[in-house]
Amino acid sequence: MYYTTTPLFVHPTAAQRIQRNLTLDDYLQLQVLLRHEQERREREQARQEQLRLQYAMDNLRYMTGQYRRERCRQIEQYLDRQRRAELLHQAYLEQERERAMQRQREYERAIQQQKEQEEEYYRQRLAAALEQQRVDRLHQQYLALQKQAQEQDHHHMAEFEPTMNNKPSNFREFHADRISPLVKLIFGQQEAVPEPEDEEKETPAQPFTDEEDLWRYMGHEPEEEKAQDTEMAETSSGEEMNDDDHSVSSDVSGASSSSSDDDSQPPVQDHVLNLKGLVNELVAKESVPESAEARTNPEISMKTIPILEDTQKTVKCEKLRKIEDELENIQKQHQGVFDTHLDFQKAESGTLLLTASTADNREFLGYEDKVMRIMLQLDTIESDGDEEIRSERKALVKRAEHILELLDAHKQEEWQNARRQQRAEGKKKRKQQRRKQSKHKSHSRRHHPQRLVSSTA
Repeated sequence: MYYTTTPLFVHPTAAQRIQRNLTLDDYLQLQVLLRHEQERREREQARQEQLRLQYAMDNLRYMTGQYRRERCRQIEQYLDRQRRAELLHQAYLEQERERAMQRQREYERAIQQQKEQEEEYYRQRLAAALEQQRVDRLHQQYLALQKQAQEQDHHHMAEFEPTMNNKPSNFREFHADRISPLVKLIFGQQEAVPEPEDEEKETPAQPFTDEEDLWRYMGHEPEEEKAQDTEMAETSSGEEMNDDDHSVSSDVSGASSSSSDDDSQPPVQDHVLNLKGLVNELVAKESVPESAEARTNPEISMKTIPILEDTQKTVKCEKLRKIEDELENIQKQHQGVFDTHLDFQKAESGTLLLTASTADNREFLGYEDKVMRIMLQLDTIESDGDEEIRSERKALVKRAEHILELLDAHKQEEWQNARRQQRAEGKKKRKQQRRKQSKHKSHSRRHHPQRLVSSTA
């Protein structure tokens, strides 16, 4: 078997062919193309860098505008909250002022009511005292007239006994003279009867004209009522005894007259019996005048007006003295209140309020409240044209106002100190916040330089 041989041709590669065909011009052109491509790439890179910077500047301007708008919105919200809090605070103060005025009006109304009740009570007591004084005077006059009638009766009996046997015809006249004073006494028509010179004349009690005697009489009114009841009981028993004496004497006189004169016996006896029954009936009906009760609204005469004015002045002076003593005690009790430190609490609206949160605050507020109560008590006292009461009240009002001015000055000074301290703390906090923000920004710029651009892209 025969093998045939085929020829083998080896072709050159493309690189070998290019190398064989490239000339110097080709190399120059390639170099120019490479330089052109490199410049194009550099321009593209510069353009990209410029676009990136422009985009970053636009993003920065946008973020700055957003931050300013957000800051303005926060400031407006803060100012709105401040205005709202101020309006609420003013409304609260107005409500507190209205409540204080309402309480003051109620207090003044209660004081006026109490004052009217006291004046009504004093008028009733005064009217009752005057009425009781009048009743006592009438009672004493009644006792004096009764005693005078008894003495006159005994005197006539003593004159009549020795002459009865000699002059029996004068019995009617004697009996009429003896009974007429008693009848006139009962009907209020007692005539003046001369008394013996050796006996002492009894005069009725003089009315109370002095103010001290009147008030002493009002103070001892229960004791006098007891004594008067005892005296009335004795008087009633004495009247019963007198009635018995009158009946016995009338019987004796009737017997003597019957033995002396038989013709005139019936009319005289009938007359004596009828008059005796009338006298007994009148005495039984009108024994001792009872004490009349005081009227609800008595009419006070012009003589009692100065007494009432002096009494009111005494009461007002006593009230002013009590208020002065109370004010002095309050000052002594709170002498060190102006050296204390007041602690102000910050409200939600940012204002500083003085509350009773500490012992010093409670002492200060208590002192101020006590002085205000003193002022309210002074407002209830009226001078009514009295210069002495006006001057005393004016001095006490000035003294209380001076204390309130000192308290306000101390509170204002403490408030200013607290305000300065609050501002210093606020500045310190703002500085710390700015430092934290600057540190955070520098840290973010150092570690994340393209974070802002990439996030917006």
